[in-house]
Amino acid sequence: MDAKEAQKQYDLQWTALNKKLEVFKLSGDKRAIKGIRQELSALSVKYIDRKNTDEDLENPYPECVKLAAIAPISQEIGHFLEKSNFALCTYAEENGRGWVPTYKSIELLLAEHFDIDMKLVEKERQHMLDNL
Repeated sequence: MDAKEAQKQYDLQWTALNKKLEVFKLSGDKRAIKGIRQELSALSVKYIDRKNTDEDLENPYPECVKLAAIAPISQEIGHFLEKSNFALCTYAEENGRGWVPTYKSIELLLAEHFDIDMKLVEKERQHMLDNL
């Protein structure tokens, strides 16, 4: 399968899953919504992995490509976290402290989850600007 066919296949799968997600949102089926979101996330990661192997030699900005590929799902997660009243915490057993707030931004937490190096993204962006 060439790159154009793979992109078309990915786009079709992405569109179909988003249509299913909209239907389940209307029905209010939280379990199904969660499952569809997990499928979207897995599809994004699968696409990123394929893009990394197929296009590393072609694209001088692979980290920016990864970031763009996961943008739809990470933005949805980010908006949810920003609107919620959740406190993001980690469990610290030392000194018996228990749960303590994490001081990482939502952007950084999502980047870590999707295995994106934001420092490298910034370097690639700067390189793009330098080449203008």
